[in-house]
Amino acid sequence: MTDRWHDYVEGGLAGAGNALAAAYEDWRYMTPVFDRIRHRSAPGARILEVGCGAGLHATLLASWGYRVTAGDNDPRIVERARETVRSFGQEVDVVALDALALPADLTGFDLAFSLGLVEHFDRHVTVEMLRAQARAARQVMVVIPTAHTAHADGITDERIYSLRELEAIVAEAGMRVTDGFAFGDVPSRSSYWMRRLLPPDAYLLIQRRFSYGMNLCVFGRAR
Repeated sequence: MTDRWHDYVEGGLAGAGNALAAAYEDWRYMTPVFDRIRHRSAPGARILEVGCGAGLHATLLASWGYRVTAGDNDPRIVERARETVRSFGQEVDVVALDALALPADLTGFDLAFSLGLVEHFDRHVTVEMLRAQARAARQVMVVIPTAHTAHADGITDERIYSLRELEAIVAEAGMRVTDGFAFGDVPSRSSYWMRRLLPPDAYLLIQRRFSYGMNLCVFGRAR
């Protein structure tokens, strides 16, 4: 275990000022992802988050009536997520969980998802991680950064994939790809002018075809 992800989580909260401010920025940015989750799974569905960070995503999903289990392999992050959930008055089962070794009896979920996790591992490991999530849930959602993340946090050990490459990974993990898209405006003059001049559908087409966004999101369904 290293301090890297613990420091990242705590730094994000501190940089925003407090958990509420951090939640606002996170939830606003992740709107396209949350909208698709709500479209695909009705409140009351069981959702598993693998790699829970500060617990902000799990908290919002719980507030909409989902039954959420969220886990991380760092006990300090687990405790931070529990504190976040409590501070917002929600109920989430926050547990110690290793994404590389999900328990075999962890099953029956409607959706399993991870955000900014699998790209830190070699491709064959990512495939196995997604296979494990597909055993736990009927649907799997994965979000990773694109090469454009260099405009923001920079690139460290992330494996960078195009949207088609990520969809191929999900398919190799034994799932049928049901949705895939890029989101998050690239902080560049090109993005600014495309937003101003192109019809929304044309801009979305460019995002998908050229993975032109800060993040990629792919949904897969267990076969």
